[in-house]
Amino acid sequence: MNCQVIYLEQNPKTQKEKYMKDTSTKLEGVVSAHPKGFGFVTCDDASEHFVSPPLMRELLPGDRISFTLEEGKKPGALQVAGPLVVRRKDSVWQGVLRQDQGTWVLDNDEACFVRIEVRDLQFAAEGTVVSVRVRGFTSAGTRGGKVQATLERVLGERGRSGFDGDYALARYDFEPYFHASALAQCKDLTVPMQGREDLTAVPFVTIDGEMTRDFDDALWAKNLADGWLVSVAIADVSHYVREGSVLDKVAARRSTSVYLPGKTVPMLPEALSNGVCSLVPGENRLAVVLDIELDVDGKVRKTHFRRAVIRSAQRMTYTETFAWKHGQFEVAPRIEQSLQALWQVYEVMARLRRERGQLEFDDREPKLDFNTDGTFKLGWSQRNDAHKLVEEMMLLANQCAAQRLRSVAGSAFFRHQPAPDVEDWSRLQVWAQGRGITLPEQPSMKALSQLIESTQGDDVLKAELQVRNGMQPAIYDESLTSHFSLGY
Repeated sequence: MNCQVIYLEQNPKTQKEKYMKDTSTKLEGVVSAHPKGFGFVTCDDASEHFVSPPLMRELLPGDRISFTLEEGKKPGALQVAGPLVVRRKDSVWQGVLRQDQGTWVLDNDEACFVRIEVRDLQFAAEGTVVSVRVRGFTSAGTRGGKVQATLERVLGERGRSGFDGDYALARYDFEPYFHASALAQCKDLTVPMQGREDLTAVPFVTIDGEMTRDFDDALWAKNLADGWLVSVAIADVSHYVREGSVLDKVAARRSTSVYLPGKTVPMLPEALSNGVCSLVPGENRLAVVLDIELDVDGKVRKTHFRRAVIRSAQRMTYTETFAWKHGQFEVAPRIEQSLQALWQVYEVMARLRRERGQLEFDDREPKLDFNTDGTFKLGWSQRNDAHKLVEEMMLLANQCAAQRLRSVAGSAFFRHQPAPDVEDWSRLQVWAQGRGITLPEQPSMKALSQLIESTQGDDVLKAELQVRNGMQPAIYDESLTSHFSLGY
């Protein structure tokens, strides 16, 4: 943690008096702990103040406190005094159970110096790793001290198989199971045909990784006299997860699926995520389908959204799709016609992106290789053109959806990425100039692509790192501007 302690220099007495006068009313901030026993409180203006070890034995990391300042042990330094807890959020803590004078307490794995007592334990084995919950509160200001917690999960021995995954779920407070009320809404799930277009005869295919179990998108395309028709189908989860329902609230709280070695904890119950909301081959599934009509230059002529019932014709992997392209994997003729059209569209879209400027990092992606005894090791996989094909189709569909939302809904949350800021671009210009390459005054993807292409040897990796460090993160908000790295 990058902590700042206030030291008074030059005229300590004058500066201290001025600072103490400015902070005569109580300050507020959030507590964090250092493993060595002391801590800091960070105020809303990002200023940080030292908390002594004795006070940290009364405060839980994450507490919002009110406090004043007093002179510390070091000459001219100020530190927190008289802290009162004004808000404590719900939090989970992991550690080992230990009995102390007839009371179960938690020896924390993380820096936390408050005594956490675990109540209402009927039976427990000393030395067991557990996860406990501390309930939050809001008050006008209370003194700290020992904390009461309730047992949530028994994690067992650290060396047992599966411990790391269970610990990670507990550490980030992710529920491993669904409550009965949520599961009750997953009974008697049907796939109604009424009110939807029947597209079950269209040979959609899903293209995913080998380990994927839930298939949420499918593709189909055909050649037109002067272009192509591409259909992108997305599983219509909203039919089963109604706004405001228990399932909706569960999904909002979880917000994502979690993928761990050998285990997936889905955002929705498996009856949905791997069942009726997964576009498995040979089964009728509800989908939202976007039809995109393109001309020979890849320009979108027309789009059409519809709710439909589809039946995936085949589940393919990236490896199989890439092998098909090179004549090493066979598919049914009607699927082959669709794949050929999809690949033609991909090649046009890839050419357009290269013209706009495209960064081809193509880093290897980590993957877990499982051994027969249940252990695993880290391996690496390389992206191929099948990954890029699916990526281009999804980008095309998302761009069309954004245009539709803008014209119909007026506002929505859009993902966009600003260009590098002035300081980062200037730094890149200086770095490039040192290698005899001149970048333009205004940032452009084409210039960055040319920068990487112009470097050789060890400078290639350095150029890629320089470019990545100069990129702004993509953001979501209601403005519909541009996406720098995609050239949109």
